[in-house]
Amino acid sequence: MYFCPVTWSEIKDALFDIAEDSAPGPDGYTSAFFKASWSVVGHDISNAVGEFFRNGKLLKQVNATILALIPKVQLPSTVSDYRPISCCTVIYKTIAKIIVKRMQLVLHLLIDYSQNAFVPGRNISDNILLAQELLAGYNQARLPPRSTIKVDIQKAYDSVEWDFLIEVLKLFNFPACFIGWIEQCVTTASFSISLNGSVYGYFPGARGLRQGDPMSPYLFVLVMEIWTTLLRHRVRNDHNFQFHWKCKEHRILNLCFADDVLLFCRAHISSIQVIKDTLVEFANISGLQVNASKSQIIISKSGQHEKQQILDLLGFQEGWGHLNLSFAGRALLIKSVLGTLHNYWASVFILPKGIIKILEAKMRKFLWQGSTGKGYAKVAWELICKSKEEGGLGFRSIETMNRALMLKHLWRIAKNDGSSIWVDWIIHYRIKKSSLWTFDSKAGSWGWKKMIKLRNLLKNALHYKVGNGNTFNLWQDIWHEHSPLCLTYPNAPTITGLPLDSLVNVCCQEYWNF
Repeated sequence: MYFCPVTWSEIKDALFDIAEDSAPGPDGYTSAFFKASWSVVGHDISNAVGEFFRNGKLLKQVNATILALIPKVQLPSTVSDYRPISCCTVIYKTIAKIIVKRMQLVLHLLIDYSQNAFVPGRNISDNILLAQELLAGYNQARLPPRSTIKVDIQKAYDSVEWDFLIEVLKLFNFPACFIGWIEQCVTTASFSISLNGSVYGYFPGARGLRQGDPMSPYLFVLVMEIWTTLLRHRVRNDHNFQFHWKCKEHRILNLCFADDVLLFCRAHISSIQVIKDTLVEFANISGLQVNASKSQIIISKSGQHEKQQILDLLGFQEGWGHLNLSFAGRALLIKSVLGTLHNYWASVFILPKGIIKILEAKMRKFLWQGSTGKGYAKVAWELICKSKEEGGLGFRSIETMNRALMLKHLWRIAKNDGSSIWVDWIIHYRIKKSSLWTFDSKAGSWGWKKMIKLRNLLKNALHYKVGNGNTFNLWQDIWHEHSPLCLTYPNAPTITGLPLDSLVNVCCQEYWNF
């Protein structure tokens, strides 16, 4: 699976998967050039890529990289004020994508469910939705004391020690040949710096993963899995650690968003000490240091009596700060919202109507007035959002798109295939022994209560095939056109004397069994 011969079709698919507008490497060629001239250069490109997988050696010209320095602040004055983005050659990206494609086949078997970024079959939105539920009620003094810690890793990709990375790959039992390919790709890179349109220098790397290398996110996820493993090991062996009260049943310790980590525990000094010790141990073996100035902790109202001790121990700020964006970054964010950025937020939150109104007003104004600031709307926005076949411009209504994206989450709860930690948590703590269609929706975060109001939309669009009835609840599931029966006939369980049981217990093949 890992090291079976690389085919020419596999090479072509990997190259054609590279975005045509991605920045070129030192040779100046983009993937658009190779795609357009594939009939001429395809044979040579395939031979060059295939040669790497046969002998495991990478030409230094292929792995040469330009570092584009992107300022993170308005007036950068030090190297740390820049974010280095690696511009790799198309041939290297093709090699990396082939390795990634094979790595993806097993990532879901190796990575804990606390990490959903870059793992095929998982949704990073699960962690966002679950975090909402775990943070609900922090302002209530009557609930058990708990804390949430946001850990920022300093120069995350740039700080990974290569020796540690190779040991991680061995720990996960990747074949030696496969590890050799990755080691060759990571450790033989050379760099030149692009400044003001000119390229300077030519030097090797010493550690780190390149931002811009297709492999880097997946390798970093494997590295962060060691952090999760260390934390779980310490918690198992330290009886003083106490879980966040909403996490104990599912033993949730952390939620990872690639290089961002949320940690959950009881607001108790001994529990915080376990987390601190794990962070220190992980930093010593991996090279990944915590940035205390950007890391934060939020402590529930019921945990204030130990707050100062906890803050002194961790050295983190209290509370969630504002986004660490430069003026240019904020300006870019505002511009992007007119395009598709709101789609990401719309996939994890019910957008308030006021926000939708503001967004659509900005889009409408830009459509009719452009940069002149003059003009007026000639057609109603509702008509603009219709498809072109219906006479509109094909714009998507933000509210409609928001509902559709949120309904997808409800569909995953109804489906419940066991692949989502968020779905498991919701069923255990919110739905409990009821069903998605009948449970009391008063508890939970603001986002959850808004989402569950859409369940009737999903109910009207679903059609179940019952099968043997083993997974259907007689009274609470929608197995019949009048379902759920407990809503249509609320007294029926008492009148009929039938228990709140699965459908399979009251029917036999095509006949009722009562």
